[in-house]
This record gives sequence, structure tokens and C-alpha cells, in this order.
Amino acid sequence: MRFMRAFLVSVLLFAVGCATPPEVKQALVSLDRSYAENAKVMRQYGELVGTVSDRFDQLNRYVQYRAGLDLALLWATTNPPGKREAGVDPAAADAAYAGASAAVLGKEVLAVVNEIRLAGLPGRRGDDPTGGAVFTQGSANMDQLVRRLPRLVNAVAASVDRAAHAAPRERAAFDAYAKNVEALRQINATVKRYLDIDVTVAPQDVREIADAIREIQR
Repeated sequence: MRFMRAFLVSVLLFAVGCATPPEVKQALVSLDRSYAENAKVMRQYGELVGTVSDRFDQLNRYVQYRAGLDLALLWATTNPPGKREAGVDPAAADAAYAGASAAVLGKEVLAVVNEIRLAGLPGRRGDDPTGGAVFTQGSANMDQLVRRLPRLVNAVAASVDRAAHAAPRERAAFDAYAKNVEALRQINATVKRYLDIDVTVAPQDVREIADAIREIQR
């Protein structure tokens, strides 16, 4: 019993020093405000970058639409040669250009191009010696080409849109940053809630309780 009473007295005396200093609590509050302000600034910057990126994306898609459609119509209506350079076999240059063009257009657009290639245009192989013709021999007339133009336009647009969606977005980095800051704020709030639990006993109360315990011990 005496041991328990002595232990109680020591716990009460220790409790006097358990109060979290106001400076520590204020520091946690200031830290949380800093996190919030930092997150706000980065969010605003992210929105600005997102706006600029969206404008650039729109312009880039427009350019890609035009370039893809021009290339598709070029192969649908003509038999374009490869770049002629000194020391380079013309046949190899033609094959390289056909292969590169097919890769840029993609399978879906290439399939439409081969459907509307005008009659008289020869088939063209790519730079893969084991592969067949990437651009097949033409068989369509001008009326068929014109009627299938909307299909060609849609195929080009879909190909460009798929490539744009597959590209990484800068906004993702800002979203990850905001998520990390929010996690830090949650940790900070948890620590603050713990320190806000005031388990201290006033010194006067401790003395009175201790005196009462000593009185019992007599």
C-alpha cells in the first residue's frame, strides 16, 4: 500500500511537467499553415501549367490532324518517291519512305488509305524485306475516294487522339505533389491532436493531493 501511495505521488508530481509547451503547439499550427499555403501555391501553378498544356495540346492535335490527313491523301492519290540522296539506292529510299509513312499513319488509317488508293497506283513495300506491300495497288476511282473521305478523316482524328491520351500529362506530377502534402498535413494534425490532450494537473492540486496522501500514511 505504501508503495502504491508513493508511486501515485510520483506520478502526480511528474504530471506537472507533462503539459505541451505553447510554443510547440504554435509551431505545429504554423507548420500546418505552411503546408496549406504551399499546397495552394502549387495548385495554382499546376492549374496554370494545365491551362498552357491544354492550349498547346489543342494546337498540337490540330497540326497532327492536318499532317496525318495530308500524308494519307498523298498516298491515296499519288506514288510518292523517297528522298533521293547521293550514294543511296533509290529503291531502298522508296522502301524506307513507305515504311516510315505507314508507321506514322498507323494500322487503322493505313487500312482506309489502301481502300481508297486510286487505280493505277502501284503497291509499295516497306523497308522490311520479308514483309508484303504496306501500300497496296490502287483500285478505287475518284468517286469512291470522295465518298470515303469522312471515314479517312475520322480514322486520322481517332489515331491522333489515342496517341495524345497515351502521352504522359504534366498535371499528374502536381496531383502527386498535392497528395504528398496532404499526407504531411494529416500526420501533423495527428501529432497536434495528441499534444492537445492536456493530462496535466495544476501544481496546487498536486500539492493538496500529495498532502492528503501523506496524511493517510501517518
